[in-house]
Amino acid sequence: MNDMHGVAMNRDELIHSLAQSIAGDSALLLDGWKHLVLVSQIEDGTPDLTGFCYTADGRATPVSPEDFAIFDVIEALRDTMAEVDDDRPWQAALFRVDRETGKVTAEFEYDRPERWAVTPDNAKARAQEFAPA
Repeated sequence: MNDMHGVAMNRDELIHSLAQSIAGDSALLLDGWKHLVLVSQIEDGTPDLTGFCYTADGRATPVSPEDFAIFDVIEALRDTMAEVDDDRPWQAALFRVDRETGKVTAEFEYDRPERWAVTPDNAKARAQEFAPA
């Protein structure tokens, strides 16, 4: 199992650690934010994280982390899940954070790393697709 800072962590602890990393990164949570959607892809061992911060007025602003320590948490989560589930590591993840409820949800993709990819060509469509209901 993964060992962050000398302590073995399970999946729930790592998701909590991810939530703390998100909360501590002002580049991800803009003033007046209501909902945050982040997409992580890990290709060739290199993690990426991008997404949208949705504000109370309905705007979706593209965001990416300022603190790269979040990538250590994402990689640890991926590795732990693969080990615990005795499965292959996921290729992409979609994380949602709801400010009102404090709820963090996650979906994982094992076969199509491009499933939730955000690119310059699809950013506007992805912002609409990922928008909270």
